[in-house]
Amino acid sequence: MARDQSHQLLLRESKRPTNDDDSGGDGHDSDSDIEATDYLDRDARASSDHARPLPGDQQRRQWWILRFLGRRSRCCIGILATVMGLWIILTAGGAFVYKKYQDEPAYGRSPPWYPAPKGGIAQTWAASYEKAAEMVGKMTLAEKVNVTTGTGWQMGLAVGTNGPAVHVGFPQLQLQDGPLGIRFADNITAFPAGITVGATWNRQLMFARGKAHAIEARQKGVNVLLGPCVGPLGRMPAGGRNWEGFGADPYLQGVAGAETVKGIQSEGVMATIKHFIANEQEHFRQPWEWGLPHAISSNIDDRTLHELYAWPFGDAVKAGVASVMCSYNMVNNSYACGNSKLLNGILKDELGFQGFVMSDWLAQRSGVSTALAGLDMTMPGDGLGWANGESLWGPQLSTAVLNGSVPVDRLNDMVTRIVAAWYQLGQDDESKFPRQPPNFSSWTDDKMGVMAPGSSSPQDQVVVNQFVHVQANHSIIAREVAAEGTVLLKNEGLLPITRQGLDAQKLKTRRGVIEGRTGKRLSGKFKVGVFGDDAGPGEGPNSCKDRAWYVDPRQPAIES
Repeated sequence: MARDQSHQLLLRESKRPTNDDDSGGDGHDSDSDIEATDYLDRDARASSDHARPLPGDQQRRQWWILRFLGRRSRCCIGILATVMGLWIILTAGGAFVYKKYQDEPAYGRSPPWYPAPKGGIAQTWAASYEKAAEMVGKMTLAEKVNVTTGTGWQMGLAVGTNGPAVHVGFPQLQLQDGPLGIRFADNITAFPAGITVGATWNRQLMFARGKAHAIEARQKGVNVLLGPCVGPLGRMPAGGRNWEGFGADPYLQGVAGAETVKGIQSEGVMATIKHFIANEQEHFRQPWEWGLPHAISSNIDDRTLHELYAWPFGDAVKAGVASVMCSYNMVNNSYACGNSKLLNGILKDELGFQGFVMSDWLAQRSGVSTALAGLDMTMPGDGLGWANGESLWGPQLSTAVLNGSVPVDRLNDMVTRIVAAWYQLGQDDESKFPRQPPNFSSWTDDKMGVMAPGSSSPQDQVVVNQFVHVQANHSIIAREVAAEGTVLLKNEGLLPITRQGLDAQKLKTRRGVIEGRTGKRLSGKFKVGVFGDDAGPGEGPNSCKDRAWYVDPRQPAIES
């Protein structure tokens, strides 16, 4: 057997076959599978361990790093996969929902009613229509479109203005809210709300309140007062506009609305009965609320529509109301301001309405179809969004008339209705209605301002608020309405108050209960407080922006 004769003892005994054992060998060991390191001396290898780590340690460290990174990678991959999965689900679901809600409503529930009936059939309006037809006959196409189209949000001092027809002498009309006083104005009376007026059951007070309201509107430079309100009727107890109407009884609404219209128009101011029709809630009344592309639809059968919701409007038409405002919502899946059954069929045909139909602000949702369906004036004149300047009428209406989409006689009827109402209320008398803008601004309380805050064009500062005092003695009427509209219930032991107050024993018992619950000893009288969104200290009817709330601080709490 071969032996290693070197001093380094690199080679050791091997049990593999050698030339001595295996005569068939080829005399070399190149095909040996033994690692070369097996021939290293143990001491030599041990001494080298201090110089560098063992390969096994390196592998363990690398394995730990890889395992750590692997865990993080798996975690990241899992999170990414989850996010991607959710994104795919939400995208697919969103696409489905978007497509579903982009679909147009099924308009078949509201039958068509064409063409729009023309005004001028009532004997009481005959003279006004004769004058209006003569004036409209002299107007150009641009002037006719001007009269029917609002100038845009904040493009005048009032909340709504249309365009004038200057060459024939028809002025720009000034339209202003409101339900209980001249909105955004100063030095005016804050009248009790409609629900309080209805609770009086007093026709004379209803008329007197409307008349006083109109006197203040006229003296402030307003042509069209956007009230009274008989819709909502009050079907939804939590409806945001129920207070504006006169109560949930259609007959009461009709009487109060008609008396208010008579009172307003006795002063030459055009009244606007609103909101036509079935505008029973504020939520979802406009498109794109909560992401929904369409407004809510009030689906009503014919009998319910006539006997409940349309009844008060019928009384207002009999009273000679100059204007009707159509509402935001859909009725039987057709927008109220484009619903031919409602505007042409019921309002203008069945009820014989002689005035003009205006849209609520941005309630117009299309152009040509609303003109054909019976809409006569669009407000505020913008398109589908506030202050976007892209009117659905204006130049678009001119184009529609020129290409035959809207017949010329339909446009003439739209304008004639507006001008006839102007004549009917005697607003051609410049001594009562001077051809001037309002003496107040809806957009600023400062004396100086610009005439069209909605315009980006450079404008000169002018006097926009003249602070004209128009209240007169109307506080007397307001107080009488408030007093008669206050409903007192008979207390038969339900409430802890009496005319004489609590007797000594009851007072002692009640104080003991309060002391036990609160730990405080109570002395003196018990007070009954007024609570709610509108409760709080006030400094007069005009102290709060838009009359958000008002309680007279001079009125003490009820005591017993």
